[in-house]
Amino acid sequence: MNKLTHAIALRKQEKYRKSSQLLLEIWEDLSQHEKAIRFYADKSDQVWT
Repeated sequence: MNKLTHAIALRKQEKYRKSSQLLLEIWEDLSQHEKAIRFYADKSDQVWT
């Protein structure tokens, strides 16, 4: 029983690690997009004024 619960715990830990890694990558992608959007927004402001 102890080995089984340990295996389950390890699997859950691995699953959690993978999902948090994925979230981190998504977050980094979003912040990159935000920087690009701000950059182009600044550029378009300069064009219109």
